[in-house]
Amino acid sequence: MLMTTDPQVDLAAMAASVGLGEPLEVSDQYVTGPDYDLEISQDQEIYVGYEPWYPQEIPEGYCLIQVTDHTYGNQSYLYENDHGGDITYNFTFQLGDWGSSSGMGTVEEVEINGNMGYYFPETNTVTWVQEEKGFAFSIWATEDVDVIAMARSVALGPDLTPSQDEKISLALEQLGDYRITQLPEGMVQDEMAGAPLENDDDWYSYVRRWYVDKTTNDKIYMEYESYITAPEDSVSAQEVADMHVGSVNYPDNVKHIEINGCPASALEYDGNATVAWASGDGQKGTVFSLYSQDFTAAELVEIAKSVQAF
Repeated sequence: MLMTTDPQVDLAAMAASVGLGEPLEVSDQYVTGPDYDLEISQDQEIYVGYEPWYPQEIPEGYCLIQVTDHTYGNQSYLYENDHGGDITYNFTFQLGDWGSSSGMGTVEEVEINGNMGYYFPETNTVTWVQEEKGFAFSIWATEDVDVIAMARSVALGPDLTPSQDEKISLALEQLGDYRITQLPEGMVQDEMAGAPLENDDDWYSYVRRWYVDKTTNDKIYMEYESYITAPEDSVSAQEVADMHVGSVNYPDNVKHIEINGCPASALEYDGNATVAWASGDGQKGTVFSLYSQDFTAAELVEIAKSVQAF
């Protein structure tokens, strides 16, 4: 049915004109190129730790302005020149449950140090994997720089200090330096991140720690963060802990316990376990949580009881 709100349009004439016409021509501009499928594999039972892989050759006029923490299995570097050109390099060393990167678009196959990669001319982006370890890389630039040459210069280099180190220190000052003091045998802290309150309007800050057994690749993730709830919400510290373990999605799996004198919640589902406890009241405080796919909720509770401030 043809409809319009414009009184000047003759709908009857438009309807009468409908019929078979000449084939439409589609511009090449809108035709996608070949599919690409970049296989990424990594044995999830084997520990693959961080190594400082980054470009050793930088286009003229650019300088490194930011190095992120190597957390969540990723690290990024940002380069800029004096008139606003950006280059971003991203390195993924822990693939988690990922397995491949695929999609559609105009792509060109390229060789990067003996590995298959793909170059996207429309966005001046190159992505590739190092098959030996299953590392994944990408570089993209806002200006016309040779990202393929930059990619081929990626190699192990001296470890660079992340730009966020000062923020982590400030977050530890504000929230306290809490750590697990009785880790399962063989586990060590592998990564760390943090963000402080930076102005009077801020209410959220956090510290995150990743622990790993480098022999079995078992992992525990720990986080503690500030929280504030609106006075009208009228929640309890127990409800804060409930929310942090996911009680909304799995209400029948939640167990209420006590950890270090605080109301706590434990939840286990589909091979995932998490515990949380709130230090404060329902309006304001710090909430702690542990998460793992390698330990039960009961085991995490005992580990949580060893968390202490330094």
